[in-house]
Amino acid sequence: MCLLIFVASDTPLPIVEDDPDLPLFSTRLVDEETQPITRWFSKPHIMELTYGGCGCGFYYSESDLDPLSQGDVPDDVKANAKRVYEESVAMVNRLAAYIADASKSSFAEVYCCWDGDWEVEPESRQAVGLDYFGGPSFHFEEGQLLTVSP
Repeated sequence: MCLLIFVASDTPLPIVEDDPDLPLFSTRLVDEETQPITRWFSKPHIMELTYGGCGCGFYYSESDLDPLSQGDVPDDVKANAKRVYEESVAMVNRLAAYIADASKSSFAEVYCCWDGDWEVEPESRQAVGLDYFGGPSFHFEEGQLLTVSP
């Protein structure tokens, strides 16, 4: 089962399909299946953000870099760990930039839920700034509705 990330704004949000810098980042309109999610937002324009088709990839942790400090780990494994971490950080940075654009005129709303849980009421709500999206580690809390200030 996958996490889904939805962003809502007062203004229409761009559809991103083929970002040459980050080909796995895309957005899509809420469709008939995910339509029930709209009840949790106060904003009219809602997009789903994906990393490789779902929201699970918007995650990284400092522990992802643990292989770099282990002497018995082959260099190619270390290089891969570093690459994956850096790609994940870049993807969250792209997500943050998209949310920053969504919150230019007012606050934006971001909701994370499990695929299929569109009718499940958010478990928690939190007001955050754009600096929430980043740092040495990042992950979404499932069932959380964020109000993001510009």
